[in-house]
Amino acid sequence: MRKLLLMFTVFMLWILLIILLAVKVPCFYMIMISFIAGLKIGDWADMSYEYFAKKLFKED
Repeated sequence: MRKLLLMFTVFMLWILLIILLAVKVPCFYMIMISFIAGLKIGDWADMSYEYFAKKLFKED
């Protein structure tokens, strides 16, 4: 229980830090968010592409 509370507190502090950074430098924040989101979407696209490719080649 205590560990969960500690993790939650750290998480909230992290969010607060991000919000403060966003207020200070919104441009930097937006660039980072779009960069990270782009990486994630790219990973998902690659994974799904490989998955479907394997499926299709197995069918043949």
